[in-house]
Amino acid sequence: VESASAETMVDHTGDAAVRVTIVVRADREDIAKDGAALSELSRKIHLAIDAAGVHLFPYTRFVGASEAA
Repeated sequence: VESASAETMVDHTGDAAVRVTIVVRADREDIAKDGAALSELSRKIHLAIDAAGVHLFPYTRFVGASEAA
């Protein structure tokens, strides 16, 4: 992971949510195509946000470093 950011948002239903953006390092952009790895990371992010006491649904987005530039 090159960087990560999170911000509150309003989702398509009008509910408060969290937008999490993960920027994958340029030398590991291949992992952005690994659905199982991304699903597992998304699950861990959801659990960590909940454990921190933030009970908003996290919308997780993965982008390669070249996309984020």
